[in-house]
Amino acid sequence: MTYHILTPSIFKQYYPVNNLQDEEINLILQKTSIENTDKGRIIFTQGEDDSDVIYLLSGSIRLESDNGAEFILESESEQAFYPIANIKPRNFSAFTHSEGAAIARLPSKTIESFILNLDKDELWTSGSTANKGDDRILDSEWMMAMKSTPLFQKLQDEYLNQLFQVMDEINFQSGENVITQGEPGDFFYLVKEGTCKVFRQKDGKEVELATLRATDSFGEDALLGDRPRNATVRMFTDGTLMRISKKDFEHFMFQPIVKWIEAEQAQKLLQQGAQLIDVRKKHDKSMVAENSKYIPLFMLRNQLKRLDKDHSYLLLCDDDNDGAIASYLFSKFGLDGYILRGDNASNIN
Repeated sequence: MTYHILTPSIFKQYYPVNNLQDEEINLILQKTSIENTDKGRIIFTQGEDDSDVIYLLSGSIRLESDNGAEFILESESEQAFYPIANIKPRNFSAFTHSEGAAIARLPSKTIESFILNLDKDELWTSGSTANKGDDRILDSEWMMAMKSTPLFQKLQDEYLNQLFQVMDEINFQSGENVITQGEPGDFFYLVKEGTCKVFRQKDGKEVELATLRATDSFGEDALLGDRPRNATVRMFTDGTLMRISKKDFEHFMFQPIVKWIEAEQAQKLLQQGAQLIDVRKKHDKSMVAENSKYIPLFMLRNQLKRLDKDHSYLLLCDDDNDGAIASYLFSKFGLDGYILRGDNASNIN
């Protein structure tokens, strides 16, 4: 194992130490202990309410929650320059992932005594960066929460870790529109902090459809279907959203998540017990495919909550855009929805 020595010049890279003077950093180092750990070593466990601030200096650690979410934190990553999972009680357990790792551990009061001019609540729980010019997420707490969502559980770690790196962090004020109905869609959004309301114009009136909170996401319909925004999302409180460009959304989320399937594969899927879901544009329900459940696309979000997650689903669509949206929504709700392209649907009827 390589033992790690923490010097003032190295420690000054870490937040919020980078706000302090050299003399203050030297005093903090006197209270800081360096621990060199072997693979599998427990660093802290979920539910602990300790007073330690912990930084990863070298190697990698694995953060995991009781519900099975997992995140690997590498010492070379930007996230490692921030305290590890610092909301107390701790929301996750941490274990040494690499063959060896080094961590710095110090009492939170040691730093707080030098940062009286900073907002401690924001300092330790928000994950926001000291450098206001850097809008990228550096918050392992929020990342772990996102990895616990059904949608992100569908993504392989390779895509997920790259996706976190291309997100932009944007602050919004209460009452501000994030997206507006009828406008072109150019970004996908994830709620990091705060609350949003979803509205749609109907008969000249604005109708409230839903409330969105931390880890909820929106904006995929316009990107997947290449259509104008079909609703307005407005901040109900001040908040912070993570934004992903259309290009990055298509690369990291559309291609890995949306599942196309051909007729031959679809027949095998049905033989294995998959349920047939017909989301094609129908005015006459008598035309719905035999042995299928008819759910028009505009009703899909509400109906998906009632479907069994233990089943697979074959989706009949007569429009590739609708098919992409339908398959994506199935993944968003933790379901496996495979798309049968419209020109093949007749082979299943």
